[in-house]
Amino acid sequence: MALDWDRIGAGDSEALLRPRDIYAGLANRPWPYLRHEQGEVLDEWFDNRRDDRDVVIKQNTGGGKTAVGLLIAQSTLNEGVGKAVYLAPDSYLVKQSAGRPPSWTWPPQRISTTRDSSRPRQCW
Repeated sequence: MALDWDRIGAGDSEALLRPRDIYAGLANRPWPYLRHEQGEVLDEWFDNRRDDRDVVIKQNTGGGKTAVGLLIAQSTLNEGVGKAVYLAPDSYLVKQSAGRPPSWTWPPQRISTTRDSSRPRQCW
């Protein structure tokens, strides 16, 4: 019996929606697992706040807010809700986010903005 190579890997698998599942499915995870606090925030968002228009995530410095925000954005993209934009307020977070493996986030795009014509700003 010959293999039908066109059918291999062409299943109708559904996109993952739960942020924890998205993280677990990443081939190049930066850490073996999410921190407990990150999981709590992601579960609360998915179970109770997913339909809210605006959500503020407040965690301690180094608590993993960037990872949580990017996983939430990927979840909404997978669900087809709309587009997602991740804005970073400083170059440190831009570099941190851009340094993630390609399967972990989207490639950054630099955007030049001008709030005050005497002080042009650049964003990623």
